[in-house]
Amino acid sequence: MTESVEIVHQPAHATPRRQALLFVHGICGGAWLWQDRTLPFFAERGFDSYALSLSGHSGSRGCGRVGRMSLDRFADDVADAVSRIDRPVVVVGHSLGGAVAQNYVRRGGRLDGLVLLCSVPPYGMARGAGETFWTNPALWWTMTMLSVYGLEAGDFSVMRDNLFPNGVDDADFERFVSQVDDVAVRASFEASGWRPMAPLPWMAGNVLVIGGDRDHFLPTTDLLMTAAYYGVRPHIVERLGHLPMLDPHGHEADQVILDWLDQAA
Repeated sequence: MTESVEIVHQPAHATPRRQALLFVHGICGGAWLWQDRTLPFFAERGFDSYALSLSGHSGSRGCGRVGRMSLDRFADDVADAVSRIDRPVVVVGHSLGGAVAQNYVRRGGRLDGLVLLCSVPPYGMARGAGETFWTNPALWWTMTMLSVYGLEAGDFSVMRDNLFPNGVDDADFERFVSQVDDVAVRASFEASGWRPMAPLPWMAGNVLVIGGDRDHFLPTTDLLMTAAYYGVRPHIVERLGHLPMLDPHGHEADQVILDWLDQAA
């Protein structure tokens, strides 16, 4: 085992359940996204809970080179984390982290379960980007600039309105912005769908697909198509935006995941 990627651990309260949970963040994020609410929620309910910072993010290796990181490099990070946990693992992949988790399984990684939370669909984001072009051109333009030129090219007022559709106070938004990393441009480009990144449906095992009806980054159509691809029923949480771990309605998504874990145990 190596110590090359940052993993934040919240131990289970009392006797831990059989499965551990590994949370994988999306673009520009890090393990910090899950620390305040998500990890404690699941730890209190008996799960050893871990959050991973992908290469180039937060405290992980390769800081300063995030733009060159690939989906395969990130999948190696998941493999590293799973080996360090060394017990049955359910991965919760958020946004780009969902693409990373799917790519990990496509490359032969084995999991006890996979939760795709507001996730990049198995065929990539190109279809959704086309829909956003027509329905939310300001967001489309900002995301295009981010994907090509990195974080400094983004319009943070547009990002604020779309990342936090239920509102956020100035202090919390400034704290969020102060912690985000630059854009993983290469991985983001790969996640558009030009290269294979998802397993065949029967390779994925037990899958939960969940998102929100106020998610401006993942159109509901893609959420439904992701669920159809994996042959499962989608869960759409009302009033939930793209960042469940920071959203006032995120506890409802946590409860859906918990119920699914209980049923799959």
